[in-house]
Amino acid sequence: MGSAMEIVRYILDLGAVVVLPIIIILLGLIFGMSFSRAFRSGILVGVGFLGIFLILGLLLDSLGSVAQEMVQNYGLSLEVVDVGWPLAQEMSLALPLVPAIFGAVLILNLVLLVLGRTSTLNLDLWSYWSFSWAGTLAYALSESYVVGLLVALATAAIIFLLADCSAPLVKDFFGLEGVSLPHTATVGWFPLTMALNWLLERIPGIKRIHLDLEGMKKRLGVWGEPVVIGLLLGVILALLARAPLFFEDGGANVAFTLLLGMQMAAAIVLLPRMVEVLKEGLLPLVQEIGAFLARKFPGRKIYLGLDASLALGHPAVLILGLVMVPLTLLLALCLGALGVNHLLPFADLALLPFFMIWCVAPHGGNLFRALLIGVIIMGLILFIATDLAPLFKETGEMAGLSFPEGYGEVSSLNAGSHVVPWLLLKVISPFYGFD
Repeated sequence: MGSAMEIVRYILDLGAVVVLPIIIILLGLIFGMSFSRAFRSGILVGVGFLGIFLILGLLLDSLGSVAQEMVQNYGLSLEVVDVGWPLAQEMSLALPLVPAIFGAVLILNLVLLVLGRTSTLNLDLWSYWSFSWAGTLAYALSESYVVGLLVALATAAIIFLLADCSAPLVKDFFGLEGVSLPHTATVGWFPLTMALNWLLERIPGIKRIHLDLEGMKKRLGVWGEPVVIGLLLGVILALLARAPLFFEDGGANVAFTLLLGMQMAAAIVLLPRMVEVLKEGLLPLVQEIGAFLARKFPGRKIYLGLDASLALGHPAVLILGLVMVPLTLLLALCLGALGVNHLLPFADLALLPFFMIWCVAPHGGNLFRALLIGVIIMGLILFIATDLAPLFKETGEMAGLSFPEGYGEVSSLNAGSHVVPWLLLKVISPFYGFD
Protein backbone atom coordinates (compact mmCIF):
# COMPACT_ATOMS: atom_id res chain seq x y z
CA MET A 1 0.00 0.00 0.00
CA GLY A 2 2.92 2.31 0.74
CA SER A 3 4.29 2.05 -2.79
CA ALA A 4 0.82 2.67 -4.26
CA MET A 5 0.53 5.82 -2.16
CA GLU A 6 3.95 6.92 -3.35
CA ILE A 7 2.81 6.52 -6.97
CA VAL A 8 -0.33 8.59 -6.31
CA ARG A 9 1.69 11.36 -4.66
CA TYR A 10 4.31 11.25 -7.43
CA ILE A 11 1.66 11.78 -10.13
CA LEU A 12 0.01 14.56 -8.14
CA ASP A 13 3.37 16.23 -7.53
CA LEU A 14 4.22 16.17 -11.25
CA GLY A 15 1.14 18.29 -11.88
CA ALA A 16 -1.13 18.85 -14.86
CA VAL A 17 1.53 20.82 -16.73
CA VAL A 18 3.66 17.66 -17.09
CA VAL A 19 1.14 14.80 -17.04
CA LEU A 20 -1.70 16.23 -19.16
CA PRO A 21 0.44 16.82 -22.28
CA ILE A 22 1.49 13.15 -22.12
CA ILE A 23 -2.15 12.05 -21.78
CA ILE A 24 -3.23 14.33 -24.65
CA ILE A 25 -0.48 12.96 -26.92
CA LEU A 26 -1.44 9.36 -26.12
CA LEU A 27 -5.16 10.04 -26.67
CA GLY A 28 -4.38 11.76 -29.97
CA LEU A 29 -2.45 8.71 -31.19
CA ILE A 30 -5.20 6.34 -29.99
CA PHE A 31 -7.85 8.28 -31.93
CA GLY A 32 -5.80 8.47 -35.13
CA MET A 33 -3.90 11.76 -35.03
CA SER A 34 -0.43 11.90 -36.53
CA PHE A 35 2.37 12.08 -33.98
CA SER A 36 3.28 15.65 -34.98
CA ARG A 37 -0.31 16.91 -34.53
CA ALA A 38 -0.76 15.01 -31.27
CA PHE A 39 2.58 16.30 -29.99
CA ARG A 40 1.67 19.91 -30.84
CA SER A 41 -1.72 19.55 -29.15
CA GLY A 42 -0.14 18.14 -26.01
CA ILE A 43 2.48 20.87 -25.76
CA LEU A 44 -0.11 23.65 -26.28
CA VAL A 45 -2.35 22.15 -23.59
CA GLY A 46 0.61 22.07 -21.20
CA VAL A 47 1.56 25.65 -22.04
CA GLY A 48 -2.05 26.78 -21.60
CA PHE A 49 -2.33 25.13 -18.19
CA LEU A 50 1.02 26.53 -17.09
CA GLY A 51 -0.16 30.03 -18.02
CA ILE A 52 -3.49 29.51 -16.27
CA PHE A 53 -1.83 28.25 -13.08
CA LEU A 54 0.71 31.09 -13.05
CA ILE A 55 -2.05 33.70 -13.34
CA LEU A 56 -4.25 31.85 -10.84
CA GLY A 57 -1.32 31.81 -8.43
CA LEU A 58 -1.07 35.59 -8.74
CA LEU A 59 -4.84 35.99 -8.38
CA LEU A 60 -5.24 33.66 -5.40
CA ASP A 61 -2.21 35.06 -3.57
CA SER A 62 -3.33 38.67 -4.05
CA LEU A 63 -7.02 38.06 -3.41
CA GLY A 64 -6.30 35.79 -0.46
CA SER A 65 -4.02 38.41 1.09
CA VAL A 66 -6.51 41.27 0.81
CA ALA A 67 -9.41 39.09 2.00
CA GLN A 68 -7.49 37.99 5.08
CA GLU A 69 -6.52 41.59 5.81
CA MET A 70 -10.22 42.48 5.83
CA VAL A 71 -10.83 39.87 8.50
CA GLN A 72 -7.85 40.92 10.62
CA ASN A 73 -8.12 44.70 10.29
CA TYR A 74 -11.81 44.77 11.21
CA GLY A 75 -11.34 42.28 14.07
CA LEU A 76 -13.96 39.88 12.70
CA SER A 77 -14.40 36.54 14.45
CA LEU A 78 -16.73 33.55 14.70
CA GLU A 79 -16.45 30.22 16.49
CA VAL A 80 -15.23 28.00 13.62
CA VAL A 81 -11.81 28.60 12.03
CA ASP A 82 -11.49 28.39 8.23
CA VAL A 83 -8.19 26.48 7.91
CA GLY A 84 -8.27 26.22 4.11
CA TRP A 85 -8.56 23.53 1.46
CA PRO A 86 -4.86 22.45 1.47
CA LEU A 87 -5.34 21.01 4.95
CA ALA A 88 -8.45 19.13 3.75
CA GLN A 89 -6.46 17.79 0.80
CA GLU A 90 -3.66 16.64 3.09
CA MET A 91 -6.22 14.90 5.31
CA SER A 92 -7.77 13.20 2.27
CA LEU A 93 -4.37 11.79 1.25
CA ALA A 94 -3.34 10.66 4.73
CA LEU A 95 -5.34 7.43 5.07
CA PRO A 96 -4.43 4.00 3.58
CA LEU A 97 -7.72 4.05 1.66
CA VAL A 98 -6.45 6.64 -0.86
CA PRO A 99 -4.80 4.41 -3.51
CA ALA A 100 -7.88 2.17 -3.55
CA ILE A 101 -10.13 5.20 -4.09
CA PHE A 102 -7.97 6.60 -6.90
CA GLY A 103 -7.84 3.24 -8.68
CA ALA A 104 -11.52 2.45 -8.15
CA VAL A 105 -12.68 5.87 -9.41
CA LEU A 106 -10.49 5.54 -12.50
CA ILE A 107 -11.92 2.08 -13.25
CA LEU A 108 -15.46 3.32 -12.55
CA ASN A 109 -15.00 6.18 -15.02
CA LEU A 110 -13.76 3.83 -17.76
CA VAL A 111 -16.52 1.26 -17.13
CA LEU A 112 -19.26 3.92 -17.20
CA LEU A 113 -17.73 5.34 -20.38
CA VAL A 114 -17.67 1.94 -22.12
CA LEU A 115 -21.25 1.19 -21.02
CA GLY A 116 -22.44 4.59 -22.25
CA ARG A 117 -23.49 5.69 -18.75
CA THR A 118 -21.26 8.74 -18.89
CA SER A 119 -19.68 10.76 -21.67
CA THR A 120 -16.98 12.28 -19.47
CA LEU A 121 -13.44 10.93 -19.64
CA ASN A 122 -12.00 12.57 -16.54
CA LEU A 123 -8.43 13.67 -17.28
CA ASP A 124 -8.28 15.90 -14.20
CA LEU A 125 -6.50 13.40 -11.96
CA TRP A 126 -5.79 16.21 -9.48
CA SER A 127 -9.50 16.56 -8.71
CA TYR A 128 -9.54 12.95 -7.49
CA TRP A 129 -8.56 14.24 -4.06
CA SER A 130 -12.14 15.47 -3.72
CA PHE A 131 -13.42 11.89 -4.14
CA SER A 132 -10.82 10.79 -1.62
CA TRP A 133 -12.02 13.59 0.69
CA ALA A 134 -15.58 12.26 0.48
CA GLY A 135 -14.33 8.77 1.28
CA THR A 136 -12.15 10.03 4.12
CA LEU A 137 -15.07 11.84 5.77
CA ALA A 138 -17.26 8.76 5.38
CA TYR A 139 -14.52 6.59 6.91
CA ALA A 140 -14.15 9.00 9.85
CA LEU A 141 -17.92 8.83 10.33
CA SER A 142 -18.35 5.06 9.97
CA GLU A 143 -14.86 3.68 10.74
CA SER A 144 -15.44 1.40 7.75
CA TYR A 145 -13.16 1.30 4.71
CA VAL A 146 -15.98 -0.22 2.66
CA VAL A 147 -18.35 2.65 3.46
CA GLY A 148 -15.59 5.16 2.71
CA LEU A 149 -14.92 3.57 -0.68
CA LEU A 150 -18.62 3.37 -1.57
CA VAL A 151 -19.22 7.04 -0.70
CA ALA A 152 -16.19 8.04 -2.79
CA LEU A 153 -17.48 6.02 -5.77
CA ALA A 154 -21.02 7.37 -5.39
CA THR A 155 -19.63 10.92 -5.30
CA ALA A 156 -17.62 10.28 -8.46
CA ALA A 157 -20.57 8.74 -10.33
CA ILE A 158 -22.83 11.70 -9.47
CA ILE A 159 -20.13 14.23 -10.42
CA PHE A 160 -19.60 12.50 -13.79
CA LEU A 161 -23.37 12.66 -14.41
CA LEU A 162 -23.51 16.36 -13.52
CA ALA A 163 -20.47 17.02 -15.72
CA ASP A 164 -22.32 15.39 -18.63
CA CYS A 165 -25.46 17.43 -17.99
CA SER A 166 -23.55 20.71 -17.77
CA ALA A 167 -21.23 20.09 -20.75
CA PRO A 168 -23.56 21.77 -23.31
CA LEU A 169 -23.46 24.94 -21.19
CA VAL A 170 -19.67 24.65 -20.91
CA LYS A 171 -19.60 24.77 -24.72
CA ASP A 172 -22.26 27.47 -25.24
CA PHE A 173 -21.27 29.89 -22.47
CA PHE A 174 -17.59 29.23 -21.82
CA GLY A 175 -16.74 28.30 -25.41
CA LEU A 176 -15.06 25.02 -24.43
CA GLU A 177 -16.13 22.49 -27.06
CA GLY A 178 -15.83 18.81 -26.16
CA VAL A 179 -15.01 19.63 -22.53
CA SER A 180 -16.79 18.97 -19.23
CA LEU A 181 -15.84 20.17 -15.75
CA PRO A 182 -16.15 17.26 -13.26
CA HIS A 183 -15.06 19.36 -10.30
CA THR A 184 -16.79 18.36 -7.06
CA ALA A 185 -16.63 21.78 -5.40
CA THR A 186 -18.30 23.53 -8.35
CA VAL A 187 -20.43 21.29 -10.60
CA GLY A 188 -22.26 19.89 -7.57
CA TRP A 189 -24.13 23.21 -7.47
CA PHE A 190 -25.17 23.02 -11.15
CA PRO A 191 -28.72 21.63 -10.56
CA LEU A 192 -29.53 24.20 -7.86
CA THR A 193 -28.23 27.18 -9.83
CA MET A 194 -30.27 26.06 -12.85
CA ALA A 195 -33.35 25.74 -10.64
CA LEU A 196 -32.77 29.16 -9.07
CA ASN A 197 -32.38 30.72 -12.50
CA TRP A 198 -35.64 29.05 -13.59
CA LEU A 199 -37.33 30.55 -10.52
CA LEU A 200 -35.91 34.06 -11.07
CA GLU A 201 -37.07 33.89 -14.69
CA ARG A 202 -40.64 33.67 -13.38
CA ILE A 203 -40.53 36.56 -10.89
CA PRO A 204 -42.02 39.77 -12.36
CA GLY A 205 -39.60 42.67 -12.35
CA ILE A 206 -36.50 40.58 -11.64
CA LYS A 207 -36.81 38.67 -14.89
CA ARG A 208 -36.61 41.94 -16.85
CA ILE A 209 -33.35 43.10 -15.25
CA HIS A 210 -30.41 42.17 -17.46
CA LEU A 211 -26.90 43.33 -16.62
CA ASP A 212 -24.13 41.69 -18.62
CA LEU A 213 -20.65 42.77 -19.66
CA GLU A 214 -21.64 43.55 -23.24
CA GLY A 215 -24.44 45.82 -22.06
CA MET A 216 -22.14 47.54 -19.56
CA LYS A 217 -19.57 48.14 -22.29
CA LYS A 218 -22.20 49.74 -24.53
CA ARG A 219 -23.58 51.97 -21.77
CA LEU A 220 -20.33 52.92 -20.01
CA GLY A 221 -17.75 52.76 -22.78
CA VAL A 222 -14.24 52.18 -21.47
CA TRP A 223 -15.54 52.11 -17.86
CA GLY A 224 -17.56 49.02 -18.75
CA GLU A 225 -14.56 47.12 -20.12
CA PRO A 226 -13.73 44.00 -18.05
CA VAL A 227 -10.12 45.16 -17.58
CA VAL A 228 -11.26 48.50 -16.11
CA ILE A 229 -13.90 46.83 -13.94
CA GLY A 230 -11.20 44.47 -12.62
CA LEU A 231 -8.92 47.43 -11.88
CA LEU A 232 -11.68 49.31 -10.02
CA LEU A 233 -12.77 46.24 -8.04
CA GLY A 234 -9.17 45.57 -7.01
CA VAL A 235 -8.80 49.17 -5.83
CA ILE A 236 -12.10 49.00 -3.92
CA LEU A 237 -11.15 45.71 -2.22
CA ALA A 238 -7.77 47.15 -1.19
CA LEU A 239 -9.38 50.30 0.20
CA LEU A 240 -11.91 48.23 2.15
CA ALA A 241 -9.15 46.03 3.56
CA ARG A 242 -6.82 48.87 4.55
CA ALA A 243 -9.42 51.52 5.50
CA PRO A 244 -8.99 51.18 9.30
CA LEU A 245 -5.22 51.68 8.99
CA PHE A 246 -4.96 53.63 5.74
CA PHE A 247 -3.41 56.83 7.10
CA GLU A 248 -0.88 55.08 9.36
CA ASP A 249 1.34 54.50 6.34
CA GLY A 250 -0.38 56.28 3.47
CA GLY A 251 2.38 55.78 0.91
CA ALA A 252 2.57 52.02 1.38
CA ASN A 253 -1.22 51.70 1.37
CA VAL A 254 -1.57 53.71 -1.85
CA ALA A 255 1.03 51.44 -3.47
CA PHE A 256 -0.79 48.34 -2.18
CA THR A 257 -4.11 49.65 -3.53
CA LEU A 258 -2.80 50.44 -7.00
CA LEU A 259 -0.88 47.17 -7.23
CA LEU A 260 -3.92 45.09 -6.29
CA GLY A 261 -5.99 46.94 -8.89
CA MET A 262 -3.43 46.13 -11.59
CA GLN A 263 -3.18 42.51 -10.47
CA MET A 264 -6.94 42.02 -10.74
CA ALA A 265 -6.99 43.75 -14.13
CA ALA A 266 -4.13 41.53 -15.31
CA ALA A 267 -5.93 38.36 -14.22
CA ILE A 268 -9.11 39.35 -16.08
CA VAL A 269 -7.14 40.04 -19.28
CA LEU A 270 -4.59 37.22 -19.18
CA LEU A 271 -6.67 34.26 -18.01
CA PRO A 272 -8.88 34.25 -21.15
CA ARG A 273 -5.74 34.47 -23.32
CA MET A 274 -4.25 31.39 -21.67
CA VAL A 275 -7.54 29.51 -22.01
CA GLU A 276 -7.44 30.29 -25.74
CA VAL A 277 -3.96 28.74 -25.96
CA LEU A 278 -5.25 25.63 -24.22
CA LYS A 279 -8.28 25.49 -26.52
CA GLU A 280 -5.98 25.68 -29.53
CA GLY A 281 -4.30 22.53 -28.27
CA LEU A 282 -7.54 20.73 -27.40
CA LEU A 283 -9.53 21.48 -30.55
CA PRO A 284 -7.68 19.10 -32.93
CA LEU A 285 -8.08 16.25 -30.41
CA VAL A 286 -11.76 17.04 -29.84
CA GLN A 287 -12.36 17.05 -33.61
CA GLU A 288 -10.48 13.76 -34.04
CA ILE A 289 -12.47 12.13 -31.25
CA GLY A 290 -15.71 13.40 -32.80
CA ALA A 291 -14.78 12.01 -36.22
CA PHE A 292 -13.78 8.65 -34.69
CA LEU A 293 -17.05 8.33 -32.77
CA ALA A 294 -19.09 9.33 -35.83
CA ARG A 295 -17.46 6.47 -37.76
CA LYS A 296 -17.48 3.79 -35.08
CA PHE A 297 -20.24 4.75 -32.63
CA PRO A 298 -22.78 7.13 -34.24
CA GLY A 299 -24.60 9.25 -31.68
CA ARG A 300 -21.96 8.85 -28.95
CA LYS A 301 -20.02 11.76 -27.45
CA ILE A 302 -16.93 11.94 -25.29
CA TYR A 303 -16.19 15.00 -23.18
CA LEU A 304 -12.68 15.53 -21.86
CA GLY A 305 -13.06 16.20 -18.14
CA LEU A 306 -10.75 19.07 -17.16
CA ASP A 307 -10.16 21.42 -14.24
CA ALA A 308 -12.80 24.04 -13.44
CA SER A 309 -10.13 26.75 -13.59
CA LEU A 310 -10.82 26.90 -17.36
CA ALA A 311 -14.16 28.55 -16.59
CA LEU A 312 -12.36 31.40 -14.83
CA GLY A 313 -11.35 32.52 -18.32
CA HIS A 314 -14.76 34.19 -18.55
CA PRO A 315 -14.44 37.73 -17.13
CA ALA A 316 -17.94 37.67 -15.61
CA VAL A 317 -16.94 34.80 -13.30
CA LEU A 318 -13.90 36.66 -11.98
CA ILE A 319 -15.81 39.92 -11.59
CA LEU A 320 -18.57 38.26 -9.57
CA GLY A 321 -15.95 36.44 -7.49
CA LEU A 322 -14.30 39.75 -6.56
CA VAL A 323 -17.64 41.36 -5.69
CA MET A 324 -18.52 38.40 -3.46
CA VAL A 325 -15.44 38.72 -1.21
CA PRO A 326 -16.80 41.48 1.08
CA LEU A 327 -20.37 40.25 0.61
CA THR A 328 -19.44 36.76 1.81
CA LEU A 329 -17.84 38.17 4.96
CA LEU A 330 -20.96 40.25 5.61
CA LEU A 331 -23.18 37.24 4.89
CA ALA A 332 -21.16 35.09 7.31
CA LEU A 333 -21.63 37.64 10.10
CA CYS A 334 -25.37 38.06 9.40
CA LEU A 335 -25.97 34.31 9.33
CA GLY A 336 -23.79 34.02 12.43
CA ALA A 337 -26.08 36.43 14.25
CA LEU A 338 -29.01 34.20 13.25
CA GLY A 339 -27.21 31.10 14.52
CA VAL A 340 -27.14 29.49 11.06
CA ASN A 341 -23.40 29.89 10.45
CA HIS A 342 -20.37 29.71 12.76
CA LEU A 343 -17.55 29.77 10.17
CA LEU A 344 -15.69 32.98 9.44
CA PRO A 345 -14.27 32.72 5.88
CA PHE A 346 -10.54 33.29 5.94
CA ALA A 347 -8.06 30.91 4.28
CA ASP A 348 -10.41 29.93 1.44
CA LEU A 349 -11.84 33.37 0.61
CA ALA A 350 -9.66 33.55 -2.50
CA LEU A 351 -11.56 30.56 -3.94
CA LEU A 352 -14.77 32.55 -4.36
CA PRO A 353 -14.41 32.90 -8.17
CA PHE A 354 -14.55 29.08 -8.41
CA PHE A 355 -17.78 28.94 -6.42
CA MET A 356 -19.33 31.51 -8.76
CA ILE A 357 -18.84 29.50 -11.99
CA TRP A 358 -22.32 27.99 -12.06
CA CYS A 359 -23.92 31.12 -10.62
CA VAL A 360 -22.92 32.99 -13.80
CA ALA A 361 -23.43 30.44 -16.57
CA PRO A 362 -27.15 29.42 -16.49
CA HIS A 363 -28.49 32.79 -17.73
CA GLY A 364 -25.74 33.81 -20.14
CA GLY A 365 -23.77 36.05 -17.79
CA ASN A 366 -26.50 38.26 -16.31
CA LEU A 367 -24.51 39.67 -13.38
CA PHE A 368 -27.60 40.87 -11.49
CA ARG A 369 -29.12 37.41 -11.50
CA ALA A 370 -25.72 35.82 -10.84
CA LEU A 371 -25.31 37.98 -7.74
CA LEU A 372 -28.66 36.86 -6.32
CA ILE A 373 -27.85 33.21 -6.98
CA GLY A 374 -24.32 33.68 -5.64
CA VAL A 375 -25.56 35.01 -2.29
CA ILE A 376 -27.85 31.97 -1.90
CA ILE A 377 -25.09 29.52 -2.84
CA MET A 378 -22.59 31.13 -0.47
CA GLY A 379 -25.14 31.02 2.34
CA LEU A 380 -25.52 27.28 1.79
CA ILE A 381 -21.75 26.75 1.57
CA LEU A 382 -21.32 28.53 4.92
CA PHE A 383 -24.07 26.37 6.45
CA ILE A 384 -22.50 23.13 5.17
CA ALA A 385 -19.00 24.16 6.28
CA THR A 386 -20.39 24.86 9.77
CA ASP A 387 -22.28 21.56 9.83
CA LEU A 388 -19.12 19.64 8.86
CA ALA A 389 -16.91 21.32 11.48
CA PRO A 390 -17.07 18.57 14.17
CA LEU A 391 -16.42 15.83 11.61
CA PHE A 392 -13.70 17.94 9.95
CA LYS A 393 -11.70 18.14 13.19
CA GLU A 394 -12.30 14.48 14.02
CA THR A 395 -11.05 13.53 10.53
CA GLY A 396 -7.96 15.68 10.98
CA GLU A 397 -7.11 14.02 14.29
CA MET A 398 -7.69 10.58 12.72
CA ALA A 399 -5.29 11.56 9.91
CA GLY A 400 -2.61 12.34 12.50
CA LEU A 401 -2.92 16.13 12.60
CA SER A 402 -2.51 17.81 15.97
CA PHE A 403 -4.34 21.01 16.83
CA PRO A 404 -3.06 23.41 19.53
CA GLU A 405 -4.51 23.06 23.02
CA GLY A 406 -7.77 24.95 23.32
CA TYR A 407 -8.18 25.15 19.54
CA GLY A 408 -11.87 25.44 18.71
CA GLU A 409 -13.73 23.78 15.87
CA VAL A 410 -12.22 23.92 12.40
CA SER A 411 -13.58 23.61 8.88
CA SER A 412 -13.06 25.25 5.51
CA LEU A 413 -15.13 27.19 3.02
CA ASN A 414 -14.02 24.74 0.34
CA ALA A 415 -15.29 21.80 2.41
CA GLY A 416 -18.68 23.51 2.49
CA SER A 417 -18.75 23.66 -1.29
CA HIS A 418 -18.66 19.84 -1.59
CA VAL A 419 -22.43 19.53 -1.51
CA VAL A 420 -22.65 16.04 -3.08
CA PRO A 421 -20.45 14.32 -0.45
CA TRP A 422 -22.26 16.26 2.30
CA LEU A 423 -25.65 14.98 1.09
CA LEU A 424 -24.33 11.41 0.97
CA LEU A 425 -22.96 11.78 4.50
CA LYS A 426 -26.39 12.99 5.63
CA VAL A 427 -27.92 9.82 4.16
CA ILE A 428 -25.59 7.48 6.07
CA SER A 429 -25.08 9.49 9.27
CA PRO A 430 -28.24 8.21 11.08
CA PHE A 431 -26.73 4.71 10.97
CA TYR A 432 -23.65 5.89 12.85
CA GLY A 433 -25.16 8.27 15.40
CA PHE A 434 -23.63 11.42 13.91
CA ASP A 435 -26.00 14.37 13.45
